[in-house]
This record gives sequence, structure tokens and C-alpha cells, in this order.
Amino acid sequence: SRSYFSVLPSLMFHYVLDQTNSLQFRYRSITSSPSITDLQSVVNNSNPLFLFAGNPYLDQELSHIANLRYIHTTKSGHTFIAMLGATYKQKYIGDSTFVANENIELMPSVTLNKGAQFTRPINLNGYYSLQSMLTYGFPLDLIRSNINVSVAANYTNTPTVFNGVTSDTRELNLIPKIIIGSNINKNIDFTTSSTIYSVHLMKRQATITSLIPLLSNWVVCSFGGLLCAVRLTM
Repeated sequence: SRSYFSVLPSLMFHYVLDQTNSLQFRYRSITSSPSITDLQSVVNNSNPLFLFAGNPYLDQELSHIANLRYIHTTKSGHTFIAMLGATYKQKYIGDSTFVANENIELMPSVTLNKGAQFTRPINLNGYYSLQSMLTYGFPLDLIRSNINVSVAANYTNTPTVFNGVTSDTRELNLIPKIIIGSNINKNIDFTTSSTIYSVHLMKRQATITSLIPLLSNWVVCSFGGLLCAVRLTM
């Protein structure tokens, strides 16, 4: 069994610039403990091509999360919000994967066959993500509704280990959105939202020629539920 102790600071302040403009800042830290499966060292060989074992020496993740929000409102009901945020994870729990070049005995009665993969969780540094969002809201008297148009951009860097070499997967998501909320009267109200489209860009980078298959760009777009993926080989 493992026990963990953490001191988790947090900070928040709200600064009013004037009657229509304000700033909000928030910082917090949170932890995420490994699951029981992640901590068990027993090898799971139910699939002989993809073996998995936990790591009893895992530490818990520590995440630092900060965001800054600017809010502008008018008496006519128009609202503009700009948000910037960042997350950094210490001791991120990621995967370490090894592909056997020959048969390897992992433990008595458990063999990793040539070409099979063995994966176990380890603590890694280097995980971070950046978030941003712009939102503009305004009333639409014709249908007694409020319209909110927003666009969000999220960038994530995730470390992994493959055959002993650390590589980073970088992802960028762009998500525009429209939200319509109405309160026609005390008996009727509705809220509906729609993501116009989303674009997902992913790039993996490694540092040795044996990982050339991972040095690929992927572009994934979705339009109304239709998913399209294109691979651009470097």
C-alpha cells in the first residue's frame, strides 16, 4: 500500500476596473493518485501481443492550474469575456512502452514474445496545456433570447516513453461554439448549443531513427459528427 501527503495552495482574486470591466485570477493545485491497477506489479498477459503491468513505485500527480479572465458587460446586455489558462503537471503518470526484439522472460511463466509490447506506467515531467477562449454574448429581442458565440483553443504537450526514449505528443484543438438561451416567459424557456466544427491537430516527435513511424502528423476534423483523419508523413 502507498500513502501520500500534499500541501495544496490556492489563490483567487477579483479586481473591478470600473462599472463595466473586471479581472478575475485563480490558481489552484490538485493531486491525482495512481489507481490500484497502476500500482499492481502483476503482469496482465491476457493479450500476448500487448502485456501490461503496474508500478508500485508511482508517485501521485501534482497539477498546477491557473487562469485569468477579463469580463466586459454593458447595460444593454452585451458581454465580452476573454480567458487565458495554463496547467502544468509534476510527476505526470504516463506510459512507458517497450517492444521486444527477442523473447524475454518477465517473470516465471510469463514471457514477452519477440515483437510484442510491454507497457507500464511511470512518472514523467513535461506535461503542460494552454487554454484560451473568447466569448461574445448579446440579446436578440426578436426571439427573446441571448446569443453567445465563442471560440476556444487548447494546446497540450504529453510526454511518453517508447523503447527507453522520451517523446512528446503535441495536440491543438480549435472549437467554435454557439449557445442560444431563452426565457420567453415563466413557463417556457430553453437552451441549445452547437459546435460548428472542431479541428484537432496532433504531432508526435521522437529523437532516434528507430522511432520514425512515430514522426507523423495527423490532422483530424469533425463536421457535424463526421470525422475525417489525414496522415501527413514526414
